Amino acid sequence: MTQPAPGASPVDAILVTPRWSGTIDDDWYHWLAALEPRVQRVALPDKDAPTIDGCARAFAAALTLHNPARVIVVGHSVSCLGWLHALSRLEVRIGGFVGVAAWWQIDKPWPTILPWQQTPLPTGALRERLGRVQVILGEDDPFTADQQHNATLWRQRLGADVELVPGGAHFNRREEPMVASVLRRLLSVG
Repeated sequence: MTQPAPGASPVDAILVTPRWSGTIDDDWYHWLAALEPRVQRVALPDKDAPTIDGCARAFAAALTLHNPARVIVVGHSVSCLGWLHALSRLEVRIGGFVGVAAWWQIDKPWPTILPWQQTPLPTGALRERLGRVQVILGEDDPFTADQQHNATLWRQRLGADVELVPGGAHFNRREEPMVASVLRRLLSVG
């Protein structure tokens, strides 16, 4: 990956968190860590039924080990919302936010995911705390069929730059070049 541009704020850490039922060794997390030495994988607590409070506490603890302004967080699916809840409680500004297969609502929610959809977030305050916001959505994500609407919500609520990936699903492959590409762009502009 590229180094920050001259005059850009350096990034000390990239904190990557998995999807629902994911571990730090699933999907593309290990591959991304092998590409970029600043990547640190942070486990999703209670991975098969993560809670807002559990994720907020765990993610906040990982973030406070660093200077938040020099951290990019990368959430996958539910952990995107976990980061938003953590940051709403910490009230710190981070260097950047990447949401991979990020969502506000899923099409067929199950009981333990309902709190994630129903608990409000202070998006106005969060917009000021997230640095640059990048969201990557697969046009064929099986959990959120209307990705145009999902993209609009990310833009309206957090001012996100959203990339819709044709043929992309929920980004569960062992390698995801689009994720690396977005991180390279964030690292090059600080």
